[in-house]
Amino acid sequence: MDTPMKVIISIVVLINLVSVAFHYLFTYTDSLSSVAPDKPLANIVNHQPVTASESKPSDNPFVYGDWSVSKVGNMVLYSSHGSAVWGHKLGWIKKQGHCDEDLLYLTFSTHLESKELFDVLKEQRMDLTLSFPEVEGVSNVVNPEIIGSNDVGSLKVVTLSNINKDKVLDLYMQKLAKIDVAINAPFSHLFDIPNETWSLNGYVASQLKAQEMCEGLPTKGGYRVAFNTSDTRL
Repeated sequence: MDTPMKVIISIVVLINLVSVAFHYLFTYTDSLSSVAPDKPLANIVNHQPVTASESKPSDNPFVYGDWSVSKVGNMVLYSSHGSAVWGHKLGWIKKQGHCDEDLLYLTFSTHLESKELFDVLKEQRMDLTLSFPEVEGVSNVVNPEIIGSNDVGSLKVVTLSNINKDKVLDLYMQKLAKIDVAINAPFSHLFDIPNETWSLNGYVASQLKAQEMCEGLPTKGGYRVAFNTSDTRL
């Protein structure tokens, strides 16, 4: 893609984002709290190597079907890899002291040449449509926050989080075999594959194990975590 075309695409995306921002300013009423970033979490989000002295995902995570469970510092992550792209990850994070809450952890990758654009988009919210292939007419639009992006080879890996899993979604995930996630416009054209499917085989067992591991985390020492009475954030 030549430089003029990249400039045009960037301008179009930024114009669309202004519209999206105004939309959320007047319609988005969900108040999410702030959590001081934990060092191990930053390593997950930014895909940076950790040193031997820092906490990192378990070398031997618990595996249940297509899902796995790993302890990461003062958090527990249970997740699965995408069907179309292995590196697309869908999961949920339980934080120490808030084990009954599950924060989304989702990654999508792209070969977009103008990768710096995602640095501009950080902290923007991206509309996604969740649906289930087995059930027609059932879908849910969520708008997680872009919390980080990182270069992995020729790819830019974008991480989304800061929305909680609701009980209805959890029930569908427990009962059905697959979940589809589609990135909505205007962001969809930034990704080579804006749609992904994840198997839910092992989801229930991994969720139970994550709960058990979270409740077993030490309550003192380790990492400072700041919560308020609202929903948690990464």
